[in-house]
Amino acid sequence: MRIRQFLVEAWFELRKVLWPSKEDAFRFTMVVLGVIIVVVVFIYICQVILTYLSGPLFNLRPGP
Repeated sequence: MRIRQFLVEAWFELRKVLWPSKEDAFRFTMVVLGVIIVVVVFIYICQVILTYLSGPLFNLRPGP
């Protein structure tokens, strides 16, 4: 009985939610993907720089 009541109340609350339009959802998705790409490129550049700088310290050859 409690599970049924929870589901009914959850459905009632979900009907009050203001859902974004398809255009807004697409735009938000593109923003998130753009931020992810920027962060990945930044982390990659940091990794390359740190590998280059730490190579001589540990007698490592810079590799791919």
